[in-house]
Amino acid sequence: MTIQMKGVTTYLNSFFTESQKKDQQNKEGLWTRKICCGTSRSLYCPICCRLLVPEDCKKPAPVQLPFDLDIILTDRRGSSSGLHAVALTEPGSVNLVDYEGGDAMPIYDDDGETFLLYPVEGESCALSDVASRMSKLVVLDCKWTQPSIKEHPELCKLQKVHLTNPPSESQFWRWHSAGPGMLSTIEAIYTAAVEVATFHQGFECEQSEHELLLSLLWIFGLIRVATANTARKNGKPLPFSDTDKRERQARLSYIGTEKHKQDKEKGRILKLETAKRKQEIL
Repeated sequence: MTIQMKGVTTYLNSFFTESQKKDQQNKEGLWTRKICCGTSRSLYCPICCRLLVPEDCKKPAPVQLPFDLDIILTDRRGSSSGLHAVALTEPGSVNLVDYEGGDAMPIYDDDGETFLLYPVEGESCALSDVASRMSKLVVLDCKWTQPSIKEHPELCKLQKVHLTNPPSESQFWRWHSAGPGMLSTIEAIYTAAVEVATFHQGFECEQSEHELLLSLLWIFGLIRVATANTARKNGKPLPFSDTDKRERQARLSYIGTEKHKQDKEKGRILKLETAKRKQEIL
């Protein structure tokens, strides 16, 4: 495990410690819900990307990224982790493009300073190779299994880059079928920020800078604890654990198989027989 990964693990585990302290003090594990953009929200609003925590709450200072960031959103706002970066960074440093919601795709120039974070074997280069001249990073916030947006003509202009030292495992609580090593959007943004901060001209990334960039995972850490607490109450494995991800993978691989079809047919027949017996009793 790299120093960077240890730092992320320690940071995310600290939210469990805070949650346990609140439980012992009989306090709420998450913040009180507030009305924002017409509905009840907790922590932050995925519509206006405003933090919704009490004024006296200890929240992180706005994060300064070592690059300008464009997030191209094609996922539901409620599922997006990239929105966390909008809520937690310096105002104006992140440009959110809700392409699914009707926003126009920005016009990009192949200026050698703007790059698309999307790993493609044989096409993408390591982030560390271009970090010293990077001014803007474009990140896709979409499902790993539905990345067709990368074929947009404007995005095709950009040189693709991949993380130089990506974590071997994601800390995300959702599972997908794209295979291991795939990160959530906010994890990818954090890792890219650390790599670019380390190599970017005039931006020395000392230990304190790493700690500041970890604040990008603040909302992620709070939601992660909430999902873990819910799983424990229901007697289920932690949703980001290997055990739970393997179980979900097994369920997904079962769907569509011949056995799945046979089991569905058995269930249909059983349902009809049960309904018939109820009618006979009546």
